[in-house]
Parts: sequence; structure tokens; C-alpha cells
Amino acid sequence: MDATMLTILTVIGTGLTAIGVGVGLFRTLWKALEAQARRFDAMERHIDQRFEAVYKQLEASNKQWTERFEMADKVNRERFEMAEKANRERFEMAERANRERLEAMDERWTERLDAMDRRWAERFEGTERRHAALNDRFDVLDGRFDDLYRHLLDAPPRTARPGAPAARQESAP
Repeated sequence: MDATMLTILTVIGTGLTAIGVGVGLFRTLWKALEAQARRFDAMERHIDQRFEAVYKQLEASNKQWTERFEMADKVNRERFEMAEKANRERFEMAERANRERLEAMDERWTERLDAMDRRWAERFEGTERRHAALNDRFDVLDGRFDDLYRHLLDAPPRTARPGAPAARQESAP
């Protein structure tokens, strides 16, 4: 064999050895990965079992708390309804008492206002009578002043009706 052939055989042998070593390493790595996968599967099953146990505990606890909450809610609802009924009765009693007080107060104020209205009406009527009497006096005085003025001017007095004061006469200056 010559050197070229020997070199080719050496290269082929080395390549086959590398391939064999690669296949061996791959097989070993594959087995290690399978073992690791089995461990992961076992760990996953264990974790799933733990989670299922925790879920069962949570469901039982949730059921227990739901029952407690429903009982407390029922008790609170009954208490609230009783308190609401008592408050409604108290409110109605207070409203009735306030309405009665308001009606009595309204009646008293109505009486007071009516009395004040009567007094003011009487005062107003008296003031109107005094005002009318005062106007009559002023008319009489005005008529006398007119008569006096005409007398001073030597003008005959003019009367519109017998017994009535003289009417005003406007004269140009």
C-alpha cells in the first residue's frame, strides 16, 4: 500500500471514528434527555397532584365561606329589614307630628294674619274717611278763598250748585 492509500484509509477511519463517537455521544445525550424527561414528567404529575389537592381544599374552603357568607347575609338582611321597618315607623310618626304642628302653626298664623288684615282694613278705612273729610274741608276753604279773591277783584261769585263751594276759576295774569 502506498502512502496515498494509507492516508485515505486513515482519513476514512478517522471520519468513521468521529461518526461513531458522535453517534455514541448522541445516544448517551438522548438517554440522558429521556431520563430528564421522565423526571420532568414525574415532577409534573407530582405538581399536578399537589395542585389538585390544593384545588380540592380551596373548593371546600370556598364552599364553607360561601355558606358562612350566605348565613351572615341572611342575618344582616333580616336586621336591615327590621331596622328599616322601625325607621319607617319612626319617620311616619315624626312626619305626622310635624304635620300636626305645622297645621296648628298655620292656623295660628292665619288667625293672626286675618286679625292684622282686619286692623289694617279698619285703619285704612278710617284714614280714607279722614282724608275725604279733610278734602271736603279743603274744598270749602278753597271755595272761600275763591270768593275772597273774587270779592277783592270785584267779580261776582260763581257757584256750580247751591250750597257748594265756588269753583276754581283760572285767570290769565
